[in-house]
This record gives sequence, structure tokens and C-alpha cells, in this order.
Amino acid sequence: MAVRVGGRTTKASWAEGFEKGDVRLRGVVRVEANTTTAASFSVTREMARKIEEGACAAGEVPAIAVELLPRDGQPAVRLLVVPDWVPDWVLDGIVGVREESAPRALSCSRCKG
Repeated sequence: MAVRVGGRTTKASWAEGFEKGDVRLRGVVRVEANTTTAASFSVTREMARKIEEGACAAGEVPAIAVELLPRDGQPAVRLLVVPDWVPDWVLDGIVGVREESAPRALSCSRCKG
């Protein structure tokens, strides 16, 4: 994922005192990446809080990437979990409808400023 978005990876991203998020493109996006062979993966409130706090503090979009690896003949599934304001923000950028949705004015309810 880091190569795909032009970002860099972070070692020990959930360790105390380290930057949160596995992949980061400074000033743009911060992603916590998860891969599993299990049939499902749970996103917890704590996981969402940590990635949002780190990303919003740096003016970045928080995201949780989930990859469910191939299993029982089924293809891999790759998903990106983002706060509910992100699709509006992306569409506004594509359509150019609202200027108040600019990246530096992240609409995250948990962001300060």
C-alpha cells in the first residue's frame, strides 16, 4: 500500500511512543493496514480512535485498510474503512461543489481545527 500511495511505512506503529499508522503520506493520509486469512476482521472503537487522533492531528485523512486473503477458493477482498465524512470530501473535490471541504479543514468531528 505504501508504494501505491507514494507514502512510507512505519515500524511498530501501535507501540507506545511511536507514530500511529502503518502507511503515511504526510499531510494527506494515514493508514492502519491489516491482513488476515480469517473469514472476517473486526474494526474496534479503539483502533478507529487511535488512527483518527494521529491523522487528524497532522491534517491527514485517517483510514483502516483490511485485506482478507484468498480462502476456500474465494478471491482476496481489499477494503478501506474511512470516517463517514471522507466520501463527501472526495466527491466535493471531484465535483468542486463546496470549498469548505478542503483538506486542511478536515471535517472530522474529533479533529480540533
